[in-house]
Amino acid sequence: MRVWGAYEGETLLGCVAFRWKAQGLGELKRLFVRPEYRGQSVAQALMAQLLSFAQSQGCSRLYLDTRISLEPAVALYRRFGFQITYQEGLYIQMERNAFNAGPV
Repeated sequence: MRVWGAYEGETLLGCVAFRWKAQGLGELKRLFVRPEYRGQSVAQALMAQLLSFAQSQGCSRLYLDTRISLEPAVALYRRFGFQITYQEGLYIQMERNAFNAGPV
């Protein structure tokens, strides 16, 4: 597992993790930004770092699980090219295929 943190000085603003599931298949885990730092592009910076890493390591598919009710998170993931592929109750799976679809 690989984890990134966003800091302001010594204050942790947010974090995100990546883990391999299989050859070419990765999973985005635990994107979180502290409430007082939301809306300041912290999540976007963390997502860009994770996607750049995944692409550089040969990841061709990336997925994540989240709650459909987390509308700001779902909107962020959509902006980064993720599509909803499965929903069961309140939980959805989103996936991004082919990093060759354009720059991150």
